[in-house]
Amino acid sequence: MKEDRPKMKTQITFNSMANRARPVLAGSLALAALLLPGVAAAIEDKSAATASVTPPAPAPAVAAPALPAPTATPAMPAPAAPAPVVSEADRPDGSLKWTPGADTSRWSLNFTPVLVMAEGNYRLGGGVDPELKYTLDRGGVCLSAGLRVGGYYAKNLFGITTMPTIRLMVPVGPVEPYVSFGMGYGWLPKLDHSDIATMSRLGVVFRFSKSFALGVEGTVQRIEGSEFKFPSFGSALAINF
Repeated sequence: MKEDRPKMKTQITFNSMANRARPVLAGSLALAALLLPGVAAAIEDKSAATASVTPPAPAPAVAAPALPAPTATPAMPAPAAPAPVVSEADRPDGSLKWTPGADTSRWSLNFTPVLVMAEGNYRLGGGVDPELKYTLDRGGVCLSAGLRVGGYYAKNLFGITTMPTIRLMVPVGPVEPYVSFGMGYGWLPKLDHSDIATMSRLGVVFRFSKSFALGVEGTVQRIEGSEFKFPSFGSALAINF
């Protein structure tokens, strides 16, 4: 019996605490029941406020600075077309208008009647010396090479010469001044004499067309080892092929 007293005392204490806690718990539950709708409404208002917040507008884009328009490169002027070159064959006969730079290389036949003046005991004389030559146009200067044969009466003697020749011409429009030189062989039949023959000549011709020119020239020629040495003066006739 004494052993059951503590147990009973504990039971009585527990029951007393439970009886005291029951009103407090009931009041708490009632207060929770009253506050629960308000808490739910507050949560819903907070959610709606969060959803209605408008995100800030993005910052306006900064436009990149405009680049200057490319400057047009000025067009280079087209090169001038070269002046057409008129060949020798394109010049009409009788035309005195010459185009610079035209090639006048050609074959030609020169015919030069000469007059040998009387001197002391020597009578008046004369002769002819045809020459076939080819002229090479080098642009402002013309070079010729040819073959010349001459027959003369001078110093009361008849002489014959033959020789290759060279000629240098510097044309100025239709006017062609020139210098010529030749060296070959000569004969004096009356004296039965033959030796080296030489010729030096200065002249000028005026070209009337591509195939015909006329001028004057002076010549000094001789046959070595004899008195056959004389100056002569005559006309110059040139026919181009």
